[in-house]
Amino acid sequence: MHFAKSCLDLLLISNDFRMIKAMHRQLYLLSLPMCAIVLSSCSSNKIEEGSKANQSSIQKSQVRDCAGDQRDSATKRTVSVVPQLPQSKIYAYYWPLLENIGKQTDICFKLKLAVDIPEFEKLLESSEVDYAFMNPYHLVINKERYTPLIRDSNKLLTGIIVTSKVSSIQNIQDIDGQELYLPAPNAFGASLLVRSYLSSQGIKPIVKYVKTHSNVYRNSIMNPDGVGGGVNNTLRRENPGVRQQIRIIKETKGYPAHPFSSKSILPSNEQIKVQNAWLILGENKANFQLLNKAQIPTPMKADYKKDYQQLESLGLERYVQ
Repeated sequence: MHFAKSCLDLLLISNDFRMIKAMHRQLYLLSLPMCAIVLSSCSSNKIEEGSKANQSSIQKSQVRDCAGDQRDSATKRTVSVVPQLPQSKIYAYYWPLLENIGKQTDICFKLKLAVDIPEFEKLLESSEVDYAFMNPYHLVINKERYTPLIRDSNKLLTGIIVTSKVSSIQNIQDIDGQELYLPAPNAFGASLLVRSYLSSQGIKPIVKYVKTHSNVYRNSIMNPDGVGGGVNNTLRRENPGVRQQIRIIKETKGYPAHPFSSKSILPSNEQIKVQNAWLILGENKANFQLLNKAQIPTPMKADYKKDYQQLESLGLERYVQ
């Protein structure tokens, strides 16, 4: 009797255990959606936190969108550079220079670059930028809007007509009827001087505009029957692999090179400070490479009447587009 009761108790305990186990299983299944919601919420929080961190990082980089004096009290100015080279190179060459000049002058410079020379010309015509590194004829056209501050003291700017070293073109006469690659219609040395010279020789090539000097040299290499118009300063700065494949057919007369200019209406004391900052950099030989990349390795004061007024008598306006 006691044995039967013990067996019955064991059976009941066993049944209770099964019921408890079943209940646990049901509770487990019911809890899964809740866990999923909690985990999703945690994950969402982490993504949101990551997003906020990324946004914070982006915002910090956006604060650094100008080179030079980073204080709130700093004067904000815009700078553009004639796009002879790809934008990535212009940024790489000009940013560290503007950092230095900006810290000397309490200015923060924002680079405003154009995709091509015609767009750059529009920036000048509308006085949209405060400072600009422009070609000499851009200054002639915009002499009422901009004042030259600095130019290079050593090298005069010359236009050059180039072709591939493997080209059958040997002289100027061979260019007649051939493709002539130019960066843009109003590029001073590379286009205006080159077209003026060819016209004086009665030579009529087929002109193709390819936006930058870098593109001119590369097209001249790829098409042995074509020629290109460039300037001595940009060819000198090309990588050796390009220079070694280029042959100069003709070089024009030289003129004072591209000026770094300021908008004429800017405060005169600011213009003088920026001009002096360039000159101070030029006094230290350690800054040569920094200045050389910006195409003004030996800066000197520029003067419109002395340096650039002579260009007004060249008759280049007939080639301006």
